[in-house]
Amino acid sequence: MANDLVALVVGASPEELAHVEQCLAGWQCVSVPLNNEETGVSSIPRGAKVVIVFARKVEKKTLGICEQLRSAPESSAAPILLVIGRYEIAHGSAVKQMGNATFIITPFGEKELRGKITELLE
Repeated sequence: MANDLVALVVGASPEELAHVEQCLAGWQCVSVPLNNEETGVSSIPRGAKVVIVFARKVEKKTLGICEQLRSAPESSAAPILLVIGRYEIAHGSAVKQMGNATFIITPFGEKELRGKITELLE
C-alpha cells in the first residue's frame, strides 16, 4: 500500500494502538495523545485519510474531541471512525450525526476495521 494511507489514532492505549496497527498493515498509524483532561488533543498531524478515535467514558468528552478534530484544518476532511464499547451506542449515534463519521464496536478484527474504513472513504 502507498505511504499516503495515514490513520490518526486518537486516545488509544498502547495495546489498542498495537491492535489497530496490526489490523491496518500497510497503513501509517500515527498515535495522537489526548490532553491531560482528556477533552481534546494538543496537536493534530496533517494528511490523515481517516481519524480513529477511542471513546472516553464520558460522552461529552468524546463529542468534544470529535468536534475539535472536525473543525481543525489538519483533520476536517478526514472521516472519523469512533471506537466504542457495546454499551456506548449513544456515543456512536451522536458522532454519526456530525456527518462523514461512523462507529465500530469493540472487539473488532482486521476485516471489520478495514470494511468500516472502506465505507467511510467511498
